[in-house]
Amino acid sequence: MPEECQAISLHKHIQTSKTFFTVNFVPTRSIWIKTTQGILQTYADEDGNVIFQDQFLEEITHEQMAIVAKTYLKFVIEKFDGKSSSAYQWIEIFEKECARFGIVKEEEKN
Repeated sequence: MPEECQAISLHKHIQTSKTFFTVNFVPTRSIWIKTTQGILQTYADEDGNVIFQDQFLEEITHEQMAIVAKTYLKFVIEKFDGKSSSAYQWIEIFEKECARFGIVKEEEKN
């Protein structure tokens, strides 16, 4: 989802879900929310495509998330702290790890 659409204030149906109340204080965690009629009306078009504010979104399945999580756990890289290595060295190691797992998609965030 584009960054400008990620503010929770834009997602009224999600704010009122039981899951949101449960994990509201864990801002970086990925969660799964059951699709109620209200959520479907907000986030799906008549053909079942996932959308938000007339923008098509990439749909991620449980299986895809599991693959990403498994790959992430296999990465051999320390969290960047700016002390034990330079940013250049850390990026080099990160790119090697991506190549090792066949991750080739590059995306630049604005």
